[in-house]
Amino acid sequence: MIGITWALLQPLVYIFLLVIVFNKVAGLDTDGTSPIAYTAVGLIPWIYFSQSLSNTSALSLSSQNIISKVYFPRIFLPLSSLGESLIDLAIIIGISVITGAWILSWKILYLPLILIGLFLLVLGSSILLSMWTIRFPDVRFLLPLFLRIFIFLTPIAYSSTLFEGSLEVFLYINPLVGYI
Repeated sequence: MIGITWALLQPLVYIFLLVIVFNKVAGLDTDGTSPIAYTAVGLIPWIYFSQSLSNTSALSLSSQNIISKVYFPRIFLPLSSLGESLIDLAIIIGISVITGAWILSWKILYLPLILIGLFLLVLGSSILLSMWTIRFPDVRFLLPLFLRIFIFLTPIAYSSTLFEGSLEVFLYINPLVGYI
């Protein structure tokens, strides 16, 4: 019950904080869309990405003894943490559809392709992170800081049209921009 409550509460807290910071305090635009709906849809790939990387880092470090003693395909560790995060992703997508953040149309047919691409991006990032975590255990301390900074550099609660011209290059260095 606590897990389900956390899966519901975490996106709501993120939405509240990001809307307050970017739309109310900073006054950034969301291209005429409701800031709450805009942020809710933008958080879907972000939460999946951040939870998967956090779970992979913790799992890689806690499984270090097993990795060195027992042979098994090492890719199963990141895959297991991605599978766990897929459940939260499904809950968040369900909440977005129920609350009306997504308007159901024929474009929803693109969702499986987008989710497969997002899964592959997160899988590649998780494999790299698990290798770095095993080699350099202090990565687990830097990851939360990186994720807290990275959420503000990702256009979740503000429009990506703010980065026009020469600043647009910096926006597209972020691999999540295409999915958001």
